[in-house]
Amino acid sequence: MKRVGIVTMHKVVNYGSALQAWATQEVIRRLGYDVLIIDYVYPNAFHIKDKKRNIARSVLQWCLHFCQGFPWEKKRKHFEKFWNDNFNLTQTYPCVESIYNNPPDFDVYVAGSDQIWNPTCIKGDGVFLLDFVTNGKRRISYASSFAQAKLEEKFRKDMADSLRGFFSIAVRESNGVKIVKKLIGKDVPITLDPTLLLRKDDYGPLIKQSSLHIQKPYMLVYILQYAYDPYPYATEFIREVYQQTGLHVVCLDFSAKQHLGIKDMIHLHDAVGPAEFLSLFANASFVITTSFHGTAFALNFGVPFYSLLNDKSSSDDRMGNLLRLCGMEDRGIIINTRKVRVSTSFDINGCETRLRQKREESIAYLQRSLM
Repeated sequence: MKRVGIVTMHKVVNYGSALQAWATQEVIRRLGYDVLIIDYVYPNAFHIKDKKRNIARSVLQWCLHFCQGFPWEKKRKHFEKFWNDNFNLTQTYPCVESIYNNPPDFDVYVAGSDQIWNPTCIKGDGVFLLDFVTNGKRRISYASSFAQAKLEEKFRKDMADSLRGFFSIAVRESNGVKIVKKLIGKDVPITLDPTLLLRKDDYGPLIKQSSLHIQKPYMLVYILQYAYDPYPYATEFIREVYQQTGLHVVCLDFSAKQHLGIKDMIHLHDAVGPAEFLSLFANASFVITTSFHGTAFALNFGVPFYSLLNDKSSSDDRMGNLLRLCGMEDRGIIINTRKVRVSTSFDINGCETRLRQKREESIAYLQRSLM
């Protein structure tokens, strides 16, 4: 049986990161391979260039967490349990030097998925481009994302040199296709995010691990603000859906900047790990999100949803790509552009057909690349 090693950002306290890592591992396992996630620690000293600034930020975060009752630490414990229970890992590689000095031995190495080629994140770290592989074994990428429209000049040569050593390359968005073409002159396919290679039933064993159970019908609100701030537009949007549906509102993490004037609201700040995250999406009656993986799971689980998109020109078109792929452009709402009449009706049939076809194509790519 061939041994496959995956390099990805698997131990980040982020729902999408954890679940895409598990999904990649699970899909490759189902294809008949002995698969492990290479336990390369990210971030490490290589990615933290400004030590003084990082110390100041850590102190500020500690003060904020103290005032909030340390929800981050409680959340991290949920993630650590998920990692320990569900990831098949190699030995730990705590820094760049450790993996170059003693590289793990596999028959095939897989880079992906998620933003492992985003220069803002990896800072030129060649581990995510499999540069530590010097044994001549096969290197492939699956649904790797740059999360940018173009690369800074300082990253181009090294990235091009690394990509030329890959047996096959697949990216997650159309921007990635253009970047690879410009760097090495090669046309590469777009493949689905690995979380979409599995169906709702496939997540059943993980959902059963959830310690969270909400009895009443609810609308799930999952708003991320690190890329753009969707408020106050999101506030009015959430209120309108609430008024139309009468659903209880469940806010994941700190998705609601204010109470929104909604009495039927549940705030979940620290009780949610990846298993609970899946359970919340699987059992929701409606979803409002600014997250790529929030959009992906709503689509995959057939839950009515709206994705609130950035109103500024953005190099990160992950959600737009996914909505176009599934023929669900009308579920993407650009914030601050117009007053939207919210429709809670939802036809998932056409989306499921497109998703099934793309799922088959993506798995076929993996099969060919791993053989």
